[in-house]
Amino acid sequence: LFQRDADRILTLLVVDNGRGMDAGGLDHAMTVGHRRDYGSHALGMYGTGLKAASLSQARSLTLISRTRRSRAAGRKLTAEGLEDGFRCDTVDPAFAQDQVDAYNGLIEWQGTIVRWDRGRAFETVASGQSEQFLSKAIARLETHLGLFLHRFLSNRLRLDIAVWDVAAREETDHISVDPLDPFGYKVPGRAGYPKKFAAPIEGLGRVDLEAHIWPAKSNLAGFRQIGPVHERQGFYFYRNDRLVQAGGWSNLRAPESHLALARVAVDLPKTGSDVFS
Repeated sequence: LFQRDADRILTLLVVDNGRGMDAGGLDHAMTVGHRRDYGSHALGMYGTGLKAASLSQARSLTLISRTRRSRAAGRKLTAEGLEDGFRCDTVDPAFAQDQVDAYNGLIEWQGTIVRWDRGRAFETVASGQSEQFLSKAIARLETHLGLFLHRFLSNRLRLDIAVWDVAAREETDHISVDPLDPFGYKVPGRAGYPKKFAAPIEGLGRVDLEAHIWPAKSNLAGFRQIGPVHERQGFYFYRNDRLVQAGGWSNLRAPESHLALARVAVDLPKTGSDVFS
């Protein structure tokens, strides 16, 4: 959700209706490099993603959450706080509750809000140019989320991108993100495909690969709308169903025009992920 007024883009929020976090969970989530045991299906690894990704894009990160058994609470990290010994501030409970109440249709009993203020990209947008900036940013975001989360979007996950005008107090744009499956053709481009291969990996046994050939001149979104075709040939690595690399031959060979239809799906093993880091 982008929040804006007539002249500027103010805030970016990610709102979800998941299980939420209590105060202890918030402390852990906002601790840089917090160590915990990750399950075999977890997407996190090192305990830095939320903080590093957020503060590389904005000067202020606020995390607000509630569970079925705990009241709304929040924590705040700023660029200045990191310079001051990784200081994490506690959010006023009233402000945290107000934020939750604002999304009562989504967060009824549990959920989380990730809020970015003082966005670095937003500060570069000239007055009167926010409409054009948002149009391009939303298009890129829709494509990125649709591609990298396409397996989740095809299996019950719903993602929406919206724009809220704080002055007019109304929603000015709203789109639902559709999955962009890079292997979503109906008929393969060559008989006998897809083909499965096994690559031996020392200490892991093997990794399964599935080679695909797209039909020529396809107009499907999963082929045309995810970027230049010559850049999308190659490997598509997945970790626990999240796409982590979309195309490229990982220095094994150079892209070539006669390989433009070739893509290889690789599901990384749940153990030994350091081999691929």
